[in-house]
Amino acid sequence: MAKAKSNILSSREASKDNITDTTIKLLEIEKEKDFLKNCNDELTDLNTALKTEVNMLQEQLKHLQLNSEKEKNELKKIHSEVMELSLIHICRCRRYAVCRSRWSPYH
Repeated sequence: MAKAKSNILSSREASKDNITDTTIKLLEIEKEKDFLKNCNDELTDLNTALKTEVNMLQEQLKHLQLNSEKEKNELKKIHSEVMELSLIHICRCRRYAVCRSRWSPYH
């Protein structure tokens, strides 16, 4: 009988040990679960921040492209205005008499 009691006690202690080990493992799993949830929340926040930053950069790029287009159009306008000017009239209207000196043999 004493042997049976000791067997029962040892099996109870083994069960307690198993329960304690299982409880410890469950607590560790809960801690890991909380840690992963926190990591997931942080990643979600970072993702939102990155999306916001990307949107701002895209808007800035659009603004720069619009400015660039405006500058291109202005340069094209200036170029066309300059090309419309003719330099021929300068050659035709030149006064040769002004360029000659009094001692020039051709006057």
